[in-house]
Amino acid sequence: MHNRPTLAGATALVATIASGLVLAGTADAAPADSTATKATTTTAAHDSRAQREIIPEYPDIPGSTTLLYTVNGEWETEYGQDLPLWVVPDDDDDIDNDVPIDISLRSSHDGTLTIVEHGDPYDPTDDAVVLETPVEAGTSDVSFAVPDSNWDYSMYVVTADGQRTRPEQFTLAVGGQDVQDLAGTYSDVAGSSDQRITVTGSTYANERVEIVTDDGERYSTRSREDGRFGISYFGSTGRTQVIVEHNQLTNGAQVVPFEQVEPGEGDPSLVWPIVDLGDLRSLFGLFVGGEEGRESAYLTTASSAGLQWRLGPEDIAGNNAVGWSIPNVDVSGPIILEGNTCVTAGDDGSLRSAACIRAEDGDPSQTFTAVLRDGDTLLRLASDESRYLTLGADGMIILGDEADAAVLAYVDQYESSWSVDEPAPSVADRSVRLSGTAIPGAVVTVDGTPVDNGTGARSAKDARAIAAGGSWSTTLHDLPIGQARTFEVQQLIDGVVVAQSEQTVRIDAGDLSGVTSAFRDDVTLPAQITGDAEPGATIQLLDGGVPVEGATTTAAADGDAAGSFVLDVPAPNAAGPHEFAVVQVLDGAAVGTPTTVTIDYGAGVTVDAPTAS
Repeated sequence: MHNRPTLAGATALVATIASGLVLAGTADAAPADSTATKATTTTAAHDSRAQREIIPEYPDIPGSTTLLYTVNGEWETEYGQDLPLWVVPDDDDDIDNDVPIDISLRSSHDGTLTIVEHGDPYDPTDDAVVLETPVEAGTSDVSFAVPDSNWDYSMYVVTADGQRTRPEQFTLAVGGQDVQDLAGTYSDVAGSSDQRITVTGSTYANERVEIVTDDGERYSTRSREDGRFGISYFGSTGRTQVIVEHNQLTNGAQVVPFEQVEPGEGDPSLVWPIVDLGDLRSLFGLFVGGEEGRESAYLTTASSAGLQWRLGPEDIAGNNAVGWSIPNVDVSGPIILEGNTCVTAGDDGSLRSAACIRAEDGDPSQTFTAVLRDGDTLLRLASDESRYLTLGADGMIILGDEADAAVLAYVDQYESSWSVDEPAPSVADRSVRLSGTAIPGAVVTVDGTPVDNGTGARSAKDARAIAAGGSWSTTLHDLPIGQARTFEVQQLIDGVVVAQSEQTVRIDAGDLSGVTSAFRDDVTLPAQITGDAEPGATIQLLDGGVPVEGATTTAAADGDAAGSFVLDVPAPNAAGPHEFAVVQVLDGAAVGTPTTVTIDYGAGVTVDAPTAS
């Protein structure tokens, strides 16, 4: 989203001169050669994305065209998209390998074909040129490579005189890679006909992985930053398939190969992320044990035999705690344990862990509601509102009445981890930096666009999670000066907004100050105008509203002298007082109020006619 103000009249003239831009004359469009095909094959290293810089802007040639015909021999995949879309399957055996892209295009002009990959729309420095290759007017074939992801591009031809053909914008959705290192284990469960099933493998980072059994049961998880995933559930080892959808492409459903292991072996660790959280909040298994001292009670064991807790100081009871998640207050949902299993209420009032039942199928025994009582949060069984999760005798967690309900501590983990710092504007380049903290694993968006956080995210679906440190930041560029802009900043867990904040930003440039003029001791040197402006601003001198040639300088950008400027004034070659206007220009736009300066060059020199001797 690059918003550039439109300048008019004298201001436009000042901005053009001050920014040093000279627009070349528009060349007549060359006729397209519809018969010849010029084959130019150039592979660009996609690692150039690591050295991003602002892409030069060129004026469009009126009536020019750049048309994209095919990608890898295929025509546009779908219509009705914001941009033309091509879906490209990844057929190699390595998810980390770049995928070759062959395109056929048509240009109305000779020049250098330039393909730009667009990143964060708030940050033009996140754009990168991924291909530059010479082409001739007519049809050309070129090649480059991209990694598996969803990338937006623009494509145009830059002519020798510094103009470009009208850009073509398009999207490449690349994916469909099979799961790597797919493996399954099963072990017997005492007293049960079901088996403990674990499926592990590697796929794209932060992607939803779904397990589908032959009897129609579905379980899901999400891959980690390194692409690894793991999920455990109770069931049987019939035909079980793994499905991953990435960039609108679903891998071929792969059948899981199973191997029997000893009970307790093969389960993924508790660091696997929870999937389909919905409106949940993550905890670390902590209750408030009782009024006396309010000791900490931690959930330490969760199995089909029951849920157990241990009462004691945090450094003791918490050593073996189980990770879990609960619904937000006034929301009904499951209590998810260890990322993959759910709490199930038995008819006898006991609580145990079991396979999570998908929400659309419904299971009242796995549905709890988080409710407030005197400022504390309790968990109530949705199917029987008289029953609450309770710390029972002998370290077992059971269902009891409201008077015995266990109080949950630290349930506001999301809110307490969420902050947005005061925006830090920069007048010199019309930008503002937003930063703050978020819960590790969350996605932060600004007006719906994910904060890149150095990960190359392109959409909420593909965004990388906030790292363990919990900090985030982004810089919004090309903001108008003197206009208030409001941005909505949100924190999301698996697509669900769990915290949000509105930030209003206004970049105001101060007026020129302390502007004075003086003649120097050396009469051969020009007069000078000094003063203070915004650091890095261009200072332009006008005479009668017209820029004075050569009378331009830049205010100091940093250091103790930041904002100060010294401007030489060319002699007007005329006597008497001369009135000038000093203008401050930022990013091509005149800002603030011009300051009038009068310099008196004194009386003119006259030469009397010689007298007769």
